[in-house]
Amino acid sequence: MVQSLARCRSCGVPRELAENCIWTGAGGIALRSFRGNRVAMIGDRAIDIFWEKLVSSGVNEALLSREKNVMRHFSADSMAGIRGKVTRFGAVKKRALEAIEGLCAVLGLGKVEVERFSPGEMASILLVKPLNPWLLAAGIVGILEGLDNISYDYRLLEAGKGDQRLILEYSGEDNRNADDINDRPDLPEYIPGTVLDTCDCCGLPLDLEEFKWDELYGTIKTANGVHRMAFLPRPVLQIMANAPNDGSGESGLLEEAIYLSTVEQSGQRIPDEDIARILALRGWGRIDEAHRKDRSWRISIFQPVDTSMIAGWLRGLYTIEVGKEPHLSLVFRYEAAFYELD
Repeated sequence: MVQSLARCRSCGVPRELAENCIWTGAGGIALRSFRGNRVAMIGDRAIDIFWEKLVSSGVNEALLSREKNVMRHFSADSMAGIRGKVTRFGAVKKRALEAIEGLCAVLGLGKVEVERFSPGEMASILLVKPLNPWLLAAGIVGILEGLDNISYDYRLLEAGKGDQRLILEYSGEDNRNADDINDRPDLPEYIPGTVLDTCDCCGLPLDLEEFKWDELYGTIKTANGVHRMAFLPRPVLQIMANAPNDGSGESGLLEEAIYLSTVEQSGQRIPDEDIARILALRGWGRIDEAHRKDRSWRISIFQPVDTSMIAGWLRGLYTIEVGKEPHLSLVFRYEAAFYELD
């Protein structure tokens, strides 16, 4: 069980974050030991709105299945050096479970407590105030299936006080090959040199002091304690951004969720330099150009973590500043996305 997070003696940010994450010059966040997998910070309100819309549309089972597969592939790299040939019983499996607990806390997904676990048979895992219970459950099941190379059936039970209990039961052998999954993320290497000032001690952005890590519940909150944030893997965000994908040309559920949460939570104009800083801090991408004049905005972003996420955010900022929802067009050339709002 994760009792506390060791902190940087200079800036107070969790040391595990410095050991696992690097903010790149391209406005991305790469996980060091995860072979370049990219993560991005997203708010809980946007995720809540997304899941409300998803459940009402009736496509949640297919999405959960894809997320579980992606998280399984994602975990294969995260367990490098721990995984090896994981035995069904023994210290290696215990270390892997501790790594899962620690990772969930550092990334703000929630605190995970393994209550009972018989590898290859069943498990009972307490999710303490999870960012989103179904999202976290899909990730944990994917990780455990990857470690045991079997399939689990799982369900969630209310545990009181905002907690959930994840119950897993063996459902059969699993012969899938993680290398067959096409949702593998990538993030080229870039020389650090962002708009962010970094801590001389740990090298993390000083702006991370705006967020407070609460290891008791495995959450990240803004300095005022109102909004909760968390890091999600890029492939999971891309799956969310494309659900449902009916080809109608309408904005996706994630874009609408971020748009609505931005309008709800923001209340004033954000200067251009702060837009660039926020994007880089969250790992969403790097602004190459930004022209905001009256009702006409032209913004280009290099290697956006997901174009629809940023589209929702820019639409929200435009609505707050101009007083009406914009018409947005997007062109993607080379590795940059060009947004026009008017």
